[in-house]
Amino acid sequence: MELLLKRDKSGNTIAGSDEQLYERALLGDDLTLFIESIGYDEYIIFGNYVLHANSVNALSLPHLAHGDLSDPTAFDREPITTAQYIYDSKTNNVLAKDFLDENRTLTTVYARNPTYRSYTWYSTRRYMVAELCGTAGLSAWGDQFKLRLDLADDFRIVLKPDIIYFPHQARDYLVKSSAMLLPIELVSDPRRYLTRGRPLTACKRYSLSYLNIGSDNKLTIIGKPRFIADEQIDEQIREGTFNRHAEGRTLATQLDCPHVVLVPEARANQRGRKGVHQ
Repeated sequence: MELLLKRDKSGNTIAGSDEQLYERALLGDDLTLFIESIGYDEYIIFGNYVLHANSVNALSLPHLAHGDLSDPTAFDREPITTAQYIYDSKTNNVLAKDFLDENRTLTTVYARNPTYRSYTWYSTRRYMVAELCGTAGLSAWGDQFKLRLDLADDFRIVLKPDIIYFPHQARDYLVKSSAMLLPIELVSDPRRYLTRGRPLTACKRYSLSYLNIGSDNKLTIIGKPRFIADEQIDEQIREGTFNRHAEGRTLATQLDCPHVVLVPEARANQRGRKGVHQ
């Protein structure tokens, strides 16, 4: 693993730099976050992330658990939940829980999580921009490639595909992302959100979302409003509860968005060497 950035609980940089983390995230590296915490430490593996204003916002995949940990003994005392996280490289984080048995969600936004002692970002595999990668190229890469969606110069989304369709309604391909936590403002009106420049962790309302991007650069963002954090608990914590019976309609927005294909650096170089010798 390659250490990119380490911060203490106050946000001071101990090792690496924001620039190192941003540079590797821009190329699509596999990122993990190691958190030293009071009680237990954890590694979080991310499938998707947003790059905004020189900050990396890593979006966890949804996971199913009882309580805070995947503890079988918690079944009788804790409701079953799905949980998703947004961790930004400035030590802010969003924790969104969906209590499936209770039809409600609880969202907590931390400016500083009081139980965390340090944050260390690693690259576990380097990626690079693919030189040429049409339909045949994507098929050859299988589950190894990622896409970077360049919505604006200072706002990009790196996603790992969940499903790929070849072809799809006159497109060479259509890529669907996994579920992710996104601000409702971004889902409902991306252009307005991009001009306002609000950080992901500064928003008050979130949706359970996914993205579709085609070979024609048409991006569709689909989301269901499900999480809210509008009550300021103290200067470090904001949270809110959302009753799922009050869910609004599903949101869907389409816009033009250029994208690039990102592939594992080591494998690409290996394939390049083979091409030279053939």
